[in-house]
Amino acid sequence: MMGHSREQAQTTVQRTGEAGSVLDRIVKSVATITDMSNQIATAAEEQSHVAEEMDRSITSIAGVAEQTTRVAGETMEATQDIHEHMDQLRALVARFRTSVKGADLSAAKTAHLAWKGKLRSYLDGKGSLTREQAVSHKDCVLGKWYYSEGMQKYGNMAEMRQLEQPHAELHKLIRSIIELREGGKRAEAEQEYLKIEPLSRQIVQMLGIIEQKSTAS
Repeated sequence: MMGHSREQAQTTVQRTGEAGSVLDRIVKSVATITDMSNQIATAAEEQSHVAEEMDRSITSIAGVAEQTTRVAGETMEATQDIHEHMDQLRALVARFRTSVKGADLSAAKTAHLAWKGKLRSYLDGKGSLTREQAVSHKDCVLGKWYYSEGMQKYGNMAEMRQLEQPHAELHKLIRSIIELREGGKRAEAEQEYLKIEPLSRQIVQMLGIIEQKSTAS
């Protein structure tokens, strides 16, 4: 019995250390983005380069935040805070990327990927979701971009038009997950969550193709 408890304690210490390491990487990444924001404000002639660097850093933070979720459940609140900061940073970057070809597509991918982390946090009871954004494929960040600037700029591409269906299916699935979770059917909600990844991968692949075509033209 004591041996089992000791083993559990060692595992907890190890996971806590891993979570701390991941959070340290997040803090450093946020500091990097803050510094880049200052560069944008003071060096307009370099805004395209800096915006691209910021986008890569934000994408990196999204990945690290997801890793944090897997490493230790107690870090979920910090992960939720990071997702909120990323939303604010994406809005900031958007104001400076008009001259960066395809940068809006990269931001759209990042916004979509952040949703998986938010949904995971919600299922774990550590985060909240705005129901309107969650259940409507037109009211989330990607949806708002898609039905305005996105279609205006890339509506001539078949992949852009095809993107609507899997995105709508994704939000239909999210609605089902929320209803199951609110109804106390956590196991069923987790089963539905497993269906998120294939749709998400399809959406990201389509956005990637559109991005490649837009930068090549």
